[in-house]
Amino acid sequence: MKDYKFILLVFLLVVSGLVCAQTSIPIQVEELTPDENTGYNVDTLKAWVQNILRGRGGMVDSTTIKFTGNYQAFGRFFNGSDIGFDKGLIISNGKVESAEAPNNIGASSDAFNDYHPFNLSGDPDLLTMYNTIFDGLGMSDTNIAYTGDAAALEFVYRPFGDYLILEYIFASEEYPSIGVQPDTDVDLTNFADTIPPFPPNDQIFDLFGISITKSSVFHNLAFTPPTAPGGPPFMPPEPQRWITVRHVNEGSNASYYQPNPEFGTILGTQYDGLTKTVGNLGPLHVFDNNVTPCGSYFVKIVIEDFYWNSPDPELLPSGFEINSALFLKEKGLTSKVAVSATYYSDWSVDYYYTNPEFECDLVKNCNHIVATFTFVDSVNADYSIPFKIVLPSLRDKVEVAYDDGEIITNDSITFLEGETVKIITISAANLDADYPNISFQYPNNPCDFPGPFGGGYVGRINFNLRNNEPISFTSNPKIYEAYCKETLDLTVTDITQNGVTPLSYYWDGDIISHETISYQVQSSPDIVPVLVTDGCGYAGTATKPE
Repeated sequence: MKDYKFILLVFLLVVSGLVCAQTSIPIQVEELTPDENTGYNVDTLKAWVQNILRGRGGMVDSTTIKFTGNYQAFGRFFNGSDIGFDKGLIISNGKVESAEAPNNIGASSDAFNDYHPFNLSGDPDLLTMYNTIFDGLGMSDTNIAYTGDAAALEFVYRPFGDYLILEYIFASEEYPSIGVQPDTDVDLTNFADTIPPFPPNDQIFDLFGISITKSSVFHNLAFTPPTAPGGPPFMPPEPQRWITVRHVNEGSNASYYQPNPEFGTILGTQYDGLTKTVGNLGPLHVFDNNVTPCGSYFVKIVIEDFYWNSPDPELLPSGFEINSALFLKEKGLTSKVAVSATYYSDWSVDYYYTNPEFECDLVKNCNHIVATFTFVDSVNADYSIPFKIVLPSLRDKVEVAYDDGEIITNDSITFLEGETVKIITISAANLDADYPNISFQYPNNPCDFPGPFGGGYVGRINFNLRNNEPISFTSNPKIYEAYCKETLDLTVTDITQNGVTPLSYYWDGDIISHETISYQVQSSPDIVPVLVTDGCGYAGTATKPE
């Protein structure tokens, strides 16, 4: 009996270990929402690119963000730690929701478009890449009609540094699947599935491209690393190639390949294989270490199908089939200064007036501007945001200070390393008169500089400077002559000067302001006090002897 219990215990432990080995974290995908006019929700797309894809050190021009393709071919993903990126965006030549686990189909397929000689669902830039491959193999060029289901994301990016990087993972159902019948699987790692004449070349894998250029001319940067090791041991590194199922697989650049079998330690996605992180080398990425800070770079991320000519139409229909995808890492598009590895940030500015009664007016000791500068990302070095007062001749009449009271004399708001928020106070000082149409000007981002012929920054806070001399009276008391019981209209507006308008007049303790009151003389002399206050709460007292 003891032996039986021992064997049973071991058996349960082994089974338990097997179950744990098969555990995966299923990826979750949300596709782009549709729109009956544009095909997809434009605002959602822009928000996803700005808030999910864009990372530190650069900015995306929202007006340039656009997507071409079926809305179901673009989305965002969560729970992706299994594949290497926990969150991010996904773009595919099939439905992005088909990326979700389990991996129970040898060749998951979605087709948005049918083959047609005049098909326009292919991408012209990827067609050029296909024909470059065919030319290199001594084959004839193909026609765009044999490419389809293209999905493309495009926008203009402005890096703050001289080095930029975009991290991605390529995944495909065109990798061989382990654990399924061969006739339900697809393996395009060796061009081996069909022969001419239809299509006019051997069957070929899906293609994608990532182009980041100063011109709109497409140039794919998605290459295998220059030092990627070869497949067999002791083999020299392979030459750089575009990332495809042919150039990254178990036999080529295998260090960057992750199979996803249908048994054992499976990943939480449907794709049969994908590129992966390699030690401290990180994931595959595109990069450029010679960009111009603040230059405008055209970014295009595109993927498409090549016509799949199935050897068994009953099992796998011909057409734009067999899904592939790109996973784009959350905050994976970044830029930095290469030498110092410094990431700069853009920022937002919010401000308010301390006395809403005088909005747009700065009044000494009465109304100030409190402005908050907030970095979108923390900066790993000290950084200063310059500002200037326009008109410059009035600089000494505007005081700018940090919230701790330290006056800023170098016309720069300095963030120390790691700081993300700075609060400043803008106040009137040294006034001897009113000055209209003044502005506090600052750059909206690290790329906002005055032009070569002068001019100000884009960011501006406009205000007027109002003098704040104490209330005084040209004569005090003001004297009226009248008979006893005579009724007079009394006023001191004609003898009151200075103060910050509006002025208020409170007669003999009245709680309601009146510029003029009707008063009956009671005695001689009859003294009527009046309290005069200005908009800042400063007061002066005049009397009215009668």
